[in-house]
Amino acid sequence: MKQFSEIKIKVTRLNNGDSSDWREIDSITLLEKVEAYVPRLGGMSSHTLGFVLQLLTVGKVRMDFRDYHERLELIDKTDVMTRAQALIAMDEYLSSSDKISETHLDATQKIIIQPPRRPAF
Repeated sequence: MKQFSEIKIKVTRLNNGDSSDWREIDSITLLEKVEAYVPRLGGMSSHTLGFVLQLLTVGKVRMDFRDYHERLELIDKTDVMTRAQALIAMDEYLSSSDKISETHLDATQKIIIQPPRRPAF
């Protein structure tokens, strides 16, 4: 099973106020995206677990924030895994990360994780 640092994702963003102009902003590792979201979502929150599970089991996820929307999509289709495998991968990340023990008072409280209308792969 791959580590989060080995899983590449494509990130596209739509800023609020734009029409429907999605722009690819990055191709990064899942580890980088999780570490960027942990301070905002909280390390052990259901939001963090939800977006990682959806991304790893379905292949894509959309995150809606107050001022922008992000789409995350696995670059390599072979990185899709079962829910059990995704839970094990998330558990391994959480047990190895020291960032989740920090308290984040400014964590986002409402995020909508939407299932895709059609499968990514």
